[in-house]
Amino acid sequence: MTLYGWDASDYDVGRGLTTGRIRDARAAGISFMTYKGTEQSAAGTFHSQYYGVMLTAAKDAGIPFLGMYVVVHSQVTAEEQATTAIDYADDHTPWWREYGRYFWQIDLERWPTDDGGGGLQGRV
Repeated sequence: MTLYGWDASDYDVGRGLTTGRIRDARAAGISFMTYKGTEQSAAGTFHSQYYGVMLTAAKDAGIPFLGMYVVVHSQVTAEEQATTAIDYADDHTPWWREYGRYFWQIDLERWPTDDGGGGLQGRV
């Protein structure tokens, strides 16, 4: 069995992502959606502006498997980044713990900032 899914972020909102398109995606066969929630580096923390709205829209549209992805960096402890992400999910999708088909995804790449440089990546 093949499942089709969608990996989205606030960047996609600027390219036309709407709650209506999420409903259309479910009707077209999308079975999972993951949305960027947080990104934390020594320079600061990014919190998605639309994570809660879009993932809740996906839940309301009937997409069965939903999750948050977290972009991690090496200068901040894994525990701190996990706590930030879980707290953010609690605040913006309080239903996630009882949902039963919620998952976590890690965007684990070697970023230029992991070499001791500054700031968050320009993309969200």
